[in-house]
Amino acid sequence: MYVLKLLFLFLGSCDDPPYIRNTVQDHSNGNLFPAGTVVKYNCVRGYELIPGISSASVTCQKDFTWSEHQEFCRKIRCPFPNIPNGRAILGKATYEYEDKIRIECNPGYALKDHYGSIKCESDRTWNPPLPICEPACEPPARISNGRDDRGQKNVFLVDSSVTYVCKRGWSLVGESSIQCIAGDGGAPRWDAPAPECKACEPPARISNGRDDRGWKNDFFVGSSVSYSCNPGWSLVGVSSIRCIAGDGEIPRWDAPVPECKACEPPARISNGRDDRAWKNVFLVGSSVTYECDRGWSLIGVSTIRCIAGDGGTPRWDAPVPECKGEANQFSSVQHGS
Repeated sequence: MYVLKLLFLFLGSCDDPPYIRNTVQDHSNGNLFPAGTVVKYNCVRGYELIPGISSASVTCQKDFTWSEHQEFCRKIRCPFPNIPNGRAILGKATYEYEDKIRIECNPGYALKDHYGSIKCESDRTWNPPLPICEPACEPPARISNGRDDRGQKNVFLVDSSVTYVCKRGWSLVGESSIQCIAGDGGAPRWDAPAPECKACEPPARISNGRDDRGWKNDFFVGSSVSYSCNPGWSLVGVSSIRCIAGDGEIPRWDAPVPECKACEPPARISNGRDDRAWKNVFLVGSSVTYECDRGWSLIGVSTIRCIAGDGGTPRWDAPVPECKGEANQFSSVQHGS
């Protein structure tokens, strides 16, 4: 062998074959390259022969130079990613080995599987396989004072559902679970609106009284507000109201807000007067005294008093008296007899 090598050196030999990008040499020729030697090349993984090139090789010529060469291999190409109801974000005419693209679905559709990125492999396939864009609903609304069971989920295909619950003390108004359904000839939609978590509306303040809410502004189901009146004013209604709600009902107060009342101003009398002066508010316990003009007699009690009647509604303890003349009195006696 050594002698043969010396012979080739004496007769002449090409240098080592040229490096050609994206190829590996076929080493079957060994290390000696006399004139006429053909060295073949193979494309590396992920590459293929450029169309029009039948074989990848160079030849040792008579002048012991290698034949003219060029690049033999190009990247393998994957088929165009045709995705119904979707598209590839990387907008290229061709996709080559190791290209990564992100898939986006058209409005009203979402990826059936949760991956959105695919890669062109050396066997001309996409990995993972091309995804499917299926009809989907838009993400439903989040709710205040409650939560839902979607977790990190952001894709809602037809037949998927979302269930809501409220924080303690808040009442769920609406459907607790909503489902994505196929709309009639249109985009998918939720079969019901997202529910709401509600509490009772703040109850009214009362005139001439007070309540125990302080600075409280949220009135949960089960909470209560108690009322009391200023001195001299009578509480008409219940002294405490409670926030209640049935299943799916809007929370409400179990009774109307009470009122703080006084007696209505009593009537004035003809041919007489009373001692109210300019007074126009008659608290419980206050009184009005009447007297008649000269020549007129007082029929009834001279003083009436404001009292809290049944249920707390203030009333006068006696009718307003009348002032009658003697003729009227005589007539009254005759009629009475």
